[in-house]
Amino acid sequence: MKSNESSDQVLLATGSYDQTIRFWSPHNGQCLRVVQHTDSQVNAMEISPDREYLAAAGFQHIRLYDIRDFTNPNPVITCDSVTKSITAIGFQEDSKWMYSGGEDGFCRIWDFRARNLQVQRTHQVGNPINTCKLHPNQTEVCIADQEGKIYVWDLRGPLKQTFTVDDDVSIQHIDIDQEGTCLAAVDNKGNCYMFTFTLNYVRLQCAPLQPRLKFFAHKRYGLNCKFSPDSTLLATTSADQTCKVWRTADLLPLSTHNSESSSSHSNCSIWDTLDNMSPTAELQTENQRWVWDLAFSADSQYIITASSDNNARLWSINTGKVKKEYVGHQGPITALAFSDAFID
Repeated sequence: MKSNESSDQVLLATGSYDQTIRFWSPHNGQCLRVVQHTDSQVNAMEISPDREYLAAAGFQHIRLYDIRDFTNPNPVITCDSVTKSITAIGFQEDSKWMYSGGEDGFCRIWDFRARNLQVQRTHQVGNPINTCKLHPNQTEVCIADQEGKIYVWDLRGPLKQTFTVDDDVSIQHIDIDQEGTCLAAVDNKGNCYMFTFTLNYVRLQCAPLQPRLKFFAHKRYGLNCKFSPDSTLLATTSADQTCKVWRTADLLPLSTHNSESSSSHSNCSIWDTLDNMSPTAELQTENQRWVWDLAFSADSQYIITASSDNNARLWSINTGKVKKEYVGHQGPITALAFSDAFID
């Protein structure tokens, strides 16, 4: 993220318990726009790849805001037909459709090109969904729930894999690297899990996800995890008031386990573990409190965090120092969306 990038090339939005969404200038910390997100906190947000919409997920609804129309404080597309909280949301790479996961146990594929949200497909996992992520191949959605399970839903056919990560844990967040080779997950006990994806798993008749490593990342509740755009770093956040940055080269040193295809596994005993893992950076400041969300800059040199102290922060990974603070919310910031990619 360079300081001379124009404001329309760099987008930052934060959502809070105060039921507002704020748009910021990332470089000078100025709040550019405030929109109301009534009747709910913001659970998750995502900027569409074409940078036309900001999608916000909350209790029983999804709302899409026009990013470019600063005169309109209201969502331009709304769906209020879901019975419980929406906890995860994302876009297909060409902005043709969206996906969501929620506490009702459903992962949904939405078509929104007609300026309204229509459900195209659904998959029910039977437990509240905390997080889901579309694979870069655009054909598989990975889903994680409160019972410690990760599911690989192949949109071309039936569910391909159900994997029980560990006993008595809730998977709080998952992410997939840009290369589509690794999946990371964090749980409510502060553990981080690393998987690799098996290429050509259909031809090889094996499971898509292969467990690689489990390590203790945080002393308290894990909240979020994200890979850097260049796939060299993994950042994890927690209720222990930190954001930790790990080198992915240090997280995949062990041999891959083989597991059989398509069935449900209880895999609690097969994890390779590494003790005393040390992050390459630990981003922490006084009174930061819970760190709910994060985003990397496109050059993988900076991280923005969202915290329970009502503030978002821009950090230099190299120095571990705060470069900018975004101050204005009246409640904990639970979600952020950031984009500084160039559009052709």
